[in-house]
Amino acid sequence: MAYEKLLELRKAMKRRKPRFIAQDSHKKKKVAQKWRRPRGAHSKLGRRGYKKRAKAGYGSPSLVKNMTKEGQIPINISNSALLTGLDKKKHCAIIGKKVGMKKRKHILNECKKLGLNVSNVPDIDAYLKSIDEILSRKKESRKKKEERKTTGKKAEKKKKETPKEKKEPEPAAAEDKEMAEKKEQDKILVTKG
Repeated sequence: MAYEKLLELRKAMKRRKPRFIAQDSHKKKKVAQKWRRPRGAHSKLGRRGYKKRAKAGYGSPSLVKNMTKEGQIPINISNSALLTGLDKKKHCAIIGKKVGMKKRKHILNECKKLGLNVSNVPDIDAYLKSIDEILSRKKESRKKKEERKTTGKKAEKKKKETPKEKKEPEPAAAEDKEMAEKKEQDKILVTKG
């Protein structure tokens, strides 16, 4: 590969490159352990014996900038359509953080077919196997929940139906008795008049 020498040079440069952190970040908890340029007029960071300041000279060679150690350009993948124009020698895939499990499984299968390297998944087969196990467990738990719901609903229906059946004949019998008594009273009144 044409970039091999540049990748080796970048590796050597990175070995010598210091870790750039903000002034006093090792002393103060609220100052994060990342680079912030010192803006104070009396800052000592430029002096001898202090931490190094970030400069353009510490950067990687521009031709191999943002490449992986193998010399491939990483491409963020959020759906399988983005895999179509990728070359397995030049590019490697990085599956997005927010991609769900089913979609991730589909993307990994596509990468496997195309022979693409996936940077954030070291062993595709093992990862696919773990995804299958997780999805099967989810399916089983869903079935159990549905069974519980259906058995619960059936039991509730049975409970509701049995008291109603017992209650309905009682009011009907009471109404029939009342109607019969009224008819008898009407007959008595009609015969008197």
